[in-house]
Amino acid sequence: MAVVGSNEEIIERLKLIEPVEIKPGFLHLELDPLTDSLKEKAKKELRETPEIVKEALAEIRKLIQDEADLIVPDNDYFLTQFLRPCKWYAKSAFALMKRYFRYLKNHPRYCENLVPKNERAIFATRILTPLPYRAKDGSRILVLQGGKIWNPKEISVDQAIRGVLIFSTFATSEPITQVNGVRCIVDLDGFSLNQVFYFKPSHAAVLAEWFQTAFPGRLRSIDIINQPYIFNMVFAIIKPFINEKYRNRVILHGHDRKALKACYGVESLPKQFGGEIDYQLSESLDDSLYNYLCNFNKEFEELEKYGYSKES
Repeated sequence: MAVVGSNEEIIERLKLIEPVEIKPGFLHLELDPLTDSLKEKAKKELRETPEIVKEALAEIRKLIQDEADLIVPDNDYFLTQFLRPCKWYAKSAFALMKRYFRYLKNHPRYCENLVPKNERAIFATRILTPLPYRAKDGSRILVLQGGKIWNPKEISVDQAIRGVLIFSTFATSEPITQVNGVRCIVDLDGFSLNQVFYFKPSHAAVLAEWFQTAFPGRLRSIDIINQPYIFNMVFAIIKPFINEKYRNRVILHGHDRKALKACYGVESLPKQFGGEIDYQLSESLDDSLYNYLCNFNKEFEELEKYGYSKES
């Protein structure tokens, strides 16, 4: 999310937002400073030390200054979202930032007016649900139910993609998620031929471009479960767009829960996914998740002001 003000002002403002109950837990934007163990993990995996951080922030600010047609928020909180996934290499982070804003500019169908208040339909369903618990490695978990719960005549693929982009932005604004990453469980129980016809190669291309080139985060895995044989038709559309780096992160589990439980931990998974949590993904959230996300409308609207000019 784009934010204005000092780091302290930003964090204190966003911390005042009350969590949303997603039984049996609560979802909230986690903005606490890194714990000692996370600092050690960031140092080991991301080269994160006070000296490197200071140097990288100064270097990326210089690179941004030299890019005349790119306007971005000038605060450490925002810049860190691009520096952490690039292991604090400023040139790589700046390249990611440029791809990110180019993506937003080049895909108005999915990115224009991308503010939670405009996406009530997708957030009032359970098609997209962020779990209130993290995987055992600390990753933020997003569940996408693309099977029997999804009626493509009511919720389009375009709307689902816009929802994914909003959740992606939400997650990567959390320091803990910047370090630990994001995992996505795609549940295809009940996926049918009728739904296949709504998923186009253009959808596969825009999702692949987002996660492989523009997403300012650490995508750990996309775990596909309960997929029927007919899903092979959809995967045949998707696979050509997935590069070698990410191909190993898309895992087809079918009905086997062994690898899923080993990766996520049973204490983080709903019972229907082989876990221990009595968490009903079929229960309606009404407008509770939508109302919670609308607390961040201001930050998403702020993001609309930044990026490349229309002429560039």
